[in-house]
Parts: sequence; C-alpha cells; structure tokens
Amino acid sequence: MLLFDKSVLRNLPLRSERLTLRKLKLKDIEPVYNILLDREVSRNIGIPGEKYDLKYARGYVRKSQIRLRKLKEFELAVERNEDGQFIGAVGLFFISHRHKTGWIGYWMGRRYWRQGYTSEAVRILCNFAFRVLDIHHLTAEVFGYNQASMRLLEKLGWTREVVLRKAELIDKKYYDLVRYGLLAEEFMRDNSDLLAQS
Repeated sequence: MLLFDKSVLRNLPLRSERLTLRKLKLKDIEPVYNILLDREVSRNIGIPGEKYDLKYARGYVRKSQIRLRKLKEFELAVERNEDGQFIGAVGLFFISHRHKTGWIGYWMGRRYWRQGYTSEAVRILCNFAFRVLDIHHLTAEVFGYNQASMRLLEKLGWTREVVLRKAELIDKKYYDLVRYGLLAEEFMRDNSDLLAQS
C-alpha cells in the first residue's frame, strides 16, 4: 500500500537558486562511492568503515530508487546547478501517514561543507515534506560529536528534543545521538520566502 498518491512525484525535482534535488540515478553510484570513502562523511551517517565498498554504494543507490518508486522514502541527490555536480544527498525516511511524521537525513562531500549547501538542501526538503506531503513533525538525529550538524539544525529553527546516551556503535565506539524536531507551523512561520516560491 502506498503512503502517498503517485502525483507527489510530479513535484520532483525540487529546485532552489543554487541546487536541484532529484531522484538518484545509476550514474550517481561512482560519486556516491567516492564521497562516502571519506570517513569524515560516512561515519556521520553511521556507515561502518569495514563494510563500505563499491557494492555498498551500488546497493544504496538502487534501494533508494526502489523506495522512492514505492513512495516509502524520498532520498534525493543534491546537484549543484552551476555545473550539474553531484555533491551529496538528503532524504525523508520512516514516514508515518497516521501520525504525519518523518525523519530527515543528509550528507555532503567534505569539499562542499561550509558553503551553505547543506542548509539550503535541508530547507528545500522540509518545504516539500510540510507543504506537499503534509508532514506535521520532522525528526533528525545527529551524533553527539557532530557539532557542525547540530549548529546547522539549530540555525534552521530545529529544537533539541532528547539525547540518547551512547546509543550508536560506530568504529567500535559508542556515541550519543542527539534528536532534533521541527514542527510544520514553525517551518511555515520562519520560511515564508520558500513557501512563496513554490
């Protein structure tokens, strides 16, 4: 059973002045692989270093395509408009139709950090989640060591809701998970410029 009508796919790709969020394609396997080879990127999204290889990247892209086709998840490539460069991905997961909730995740290649791309992509995805999918509450989880990601969410108006102490095992070490939340009304209030563009 589909959570959403297939018509929601007509809204894709999602665009801003600098970025396009589009369906992942097979041509993305190589850039996904190359970016996630960097442990500073892959460990931030919980990929175990010993399990990561080209087969993993291929499976990641293919599973994302299948889940999007079934409207279970919306994992999208982030492409830079100026040159069509694949720079990372953002996604909407664990969607509950009954409760109108979902989780977001995101990652960018290290060379694209601190240029505003991640916050721009997250805003575009949130706009889609709240306006098109009618989500009421979004959740994001960040590893306790990832101060940059926490600052990004807080700058975008997210609220720190809970800390799950030593809840995730990565590279043989336990880390805290910090859970953030954002309500539709908070996003609508603080992002009227995005709403007007859609």
